[in-house]
Amino acid sequence: MPVEWPFAERIIELRGVGERKISAEDAARQAETAKSILADLRERPGVVLADEVGLGKTYVAMAVAASVILATRPGDGPVVVMTPPALRAKWQRDWDQFRHHCVRNHALDWVRDEYAHTPTEFFKLLDDPPEERARLIFVTTGCFYRALQDPWVKLAMIRLARSRTRLSETQKRRVYRWAPDLVRQVSNRKLSEDVIRRLLRTDVLEWKPILVAEGILDEHSDDPVPDRLPRCADEINWTRLCEVFRDLPAWRPQFVNQERRNEIRNQFNKACAAVYEQWLRLARWRSPLLILDEAHHAKNDTTRLARLFRETTEQDVALLKGKFDRMLFLTATPFQLGHHELIRVLRSFEAVRWSSGEGPAGTCEDFEAKIDELEKALDEHRLASRRFDRLWGKLRAEMIRDRLREDGGKPEGGLTPECVLEWWRRVERAPANHWEQELAQAFRECEKTKQKAEELLRPWIIRHNRSATLPGTDGIPRRNVLVGEAI
Repeated sequence: MPVEWPFAERIIELRGVGERKISAEDAARQAETAKSILADLRERPGVVLADEVGLGKTYVAMAVAASVILATRPGDGPVVVMTPPALRAKWQRDWDQFRHHCVRNHALDWVRDEYAHTPTEFFKLLDDPPEERARLIFVTTGCFYRALQDPWVKLAMIRLARSRTRLSETQKRRVYRWAPDLVRQVSNRKLSEDVIRRLLRTDVLEWKPILVAEGILDEHSDDPVPDRLPRCADEINWTRLCEVFRDLPAWRPQFVNQERRNEIRNQFNKACAAVYEQWLRLARWRSPLLILDEAHHAKNDTTRLARLFRETTEQDVALLKGKFDRMLFLTATPFQLGHHELIRVLRSFEAVRWSSGEGPAGTCEDFEAKIDELEKALDEHRLASRRFDRLWGKLRAEMIRDRLREDGGKPEGGLTPECVLEWWRRVERAPANHWEQELAQAFRECEKTKQKAEELLRPWIIRHNRSATLPGTDGIPRRNVLVGEAI
């Protein structure tokens, strides 16, 4: 079923609603682009907004994000904006400016936006009551690869693992003694062995009242453990963590030599990391839209960013696969990339929620077939361009002069661009020799393969700069300007 996300024209004014305004032409272009993106996302898994710096990609994306927020419910999840670390603060500032300068009557002031540094922070935001839930969450491209540091989540892992193994009373007491040291809360004097015992005998989602009563958390603190962890508990393999419990020394941590103590901590941290990785993969959550800035950084399969969306080996599991209804990628003009890199970026759209009620039209297999067809067309265009380039490289100034003289022209002095253009028109119209015939044929093949590739690429790419085209030829061979300057 397609999504219905109309452009929020009633409240969004991209030209500006105060004293700060941009030109009406620029505003109209940005609004048209936002509408086009929303229309394309109705049935497609994703769109790439490809622009040079300064043409307003960020504000177009914010207009799309605002329209999606207004068209969805809190239960549909937040719009997620993922940026390189250096751009995260800028995006948050731009969002504030967008709401202030491009939204009529403060109509988006109710939208709560937050920054999540880690997956744990992200999941805690998803747990909030619907009326308080963040509708726009900013994360960095490294967010979902950050190591687990949260002591309450680690303590919750101890609780969940302990409930899935048989321990003697002696082993349980050792867990109570060692838990503060393992989660690095030894300095928290209020987290006594007695409190640990109570926590490890209580459902992790009911910890907050205990911690508030003990003065460890205040009433306004967020829940210490996101509910996505216990939801996945039955699917997680806890064996490695349980083995750590069974090997805990009888002595209290402060009476164990430092080398042994560090060894136990390392074993515990590695076991928690294994559970953490499973949790991130298994956690069930959704978002209507991902906006990814600088998406060309996902061009290589080996990068962490690419592996969030693409499974490059049989062992890989894309952490964000099936989490987003749609994706909007922002990038520099994609034709500055090699076309194989562009194809890899487009393949990231495979990670959307295909099987949901709001899934794109068709199937993931249909999408893959379209991208395969596009890749083949781009390969054909590249080969045609190379053939033309090799033939064009044989061109010399005398060849142009001789042809013009034969046809009654008088190319005296240096060759101007007008002379080169006239020569090319004659070659296209009536080649005088075998080389000119091959050159004209190679050019026509470039035009044909370019047209086919652009037609297949058009559904996935939106550009403000309409003059951008595929590498190759644009009516007249590109290199004719260089030839004119060189001779």
